Amino acid sequence: MARLREAMAEHARGQDFEQAAKVRDRLQAVEKLFGNEQVAMTTGAEDLDFLGYARAGEYAMVQLFRMRGGRVVGRDKRFLTGAEDGEPGEIIGAFVQDYYTQATHVPPLVLLPAEFEDAELWSDFLTGRAGRRVELRVPQRGDKVELVEMAQRNASTGLESELMSLEKRGDHPGLEGLREVLALPDRPWRIEGYDNSNLFGTNIVSGMVVFEGGRARKGEYRRFKVQGLDHPDDYLAMRQTITRRFTGSLSDKLPLPDLILIDGGRGQLNAALDAMKEAGVKVPVVSLAKREERIILPSVYGAQWWLDGGTEVGRDRELLLPHTHPALRTLIGVRDEVHNHAINYHRKLRGESMLRSVFDDLPGIGKRRQDALLEHFTSLEDLGAASVEQIARVPGMNLVAARAVKEFLEARAQGETPSA
Repeated sequence: MARLREAMAEHARGQDFEQAAKVRDRLQAVEKLFGNEQVAMTTGAEDLDFLGYARAGEYAMVQLFRMRGGRVVGRDKRFLTGAEDGEPGEIIGAFVQDYYTQATHVPPLVLLPAEFEDAELWSDFLTGRAGRRVELRVPQRGDKVELVEMAQRNASTGLESELMSLEKRGDHPGLEGLREVLALPDRPWRIEGYDNSNLFGTNIVSGMVVFEGGRARKGEYRRFKVQGLDHPDDYLAMRQTITRRFTGSLSDKLPLPDLILIDGGRGQLNAALDAMKEAGVKVPVVSLAKREERIILPSVYGAQWWLDGGTEVGRDRELLLPHTHPALRTLIGVRDEVHNHAINYHRKLRGESMLRSVFDDLPGIGKRRQDALLEHFTSLEDLGAASVEQIARVPGMNLVAARAVKEFLEARAQGETPSA
């Protein structure tokens, strides 16, 4: 639990409050099982064990909780490596065999998250050891399903905690996976992700995010207004963004990344490569296509320049990895973050544009008051939902002006033509 509290505090310090809330929820789930007061989890005073399982690429976590007299009294866990080829049942079966051959006490019921081969034989074996019937069961309904689900959540939390420890030691599994599958000379400690966002050619923007050691560096995120485009063109937008990143003032302020990820297909990747070539920047770059989460490698300008001759990595210029592979999960995390970053910026600009157009018809609202209102209300919906008092509290506004704004918006919502 100390690791979870540390992670929650770290996310909060970085103002990543959404992730901090997720960690908080996991912490509360753990405390429910292991708080200062043991909470009865079932209505009956049962003796049983229940297991949970989680996997991320080659890493897996199995957790076993011991319930005695209807209360959780202990836990055992296994952090496993080399699990990428194992089915859930195989991993659960291996854990059961390893754990219960050494256990000094076996309860009459063991709840499992997945069936495994030879479960009946193991049930018979444990029955012989205990001198009474021992049942291995995957629950289907009721409070026992809830127990296994809780164990599953805790296994997932435990796995994330272990992976976090690896990251802090510089052993981030996703970074090592990327080094291997892309044949990079070193683990890509610094990854920059790029994406475009637009709606019918309006407010075309691009976003840039930065991850170091597998962690978001929100202070280094950037947003770009794409200039000179009045129609959607992802390729030109991407080319302009990469050019501005590596030839403008940002090229002096920010270090070169170890890997660049482009959200999109080969067209977006080639546009980025064109800009990088003109800027004289040689950094490993790939794109991630959403449909199959396919990693697309450069195919222009010959082989990838970070590869020494003779390697067959990416011979077909595309890689399709299992969705649980740490390398792919790392890229998906970066891609999703930059996608959301670009979309949020686009929505903000679009909301401002809509408000500006409405403000043009508002009586007594000059540019200074418009700017002040935009600081507080980023969309027409937000402004319309605000009370007169809330609008009046905006710097530069007063009750008279606030009432005029409110009456204007209410008339507009009812389809009337507000009088100036």
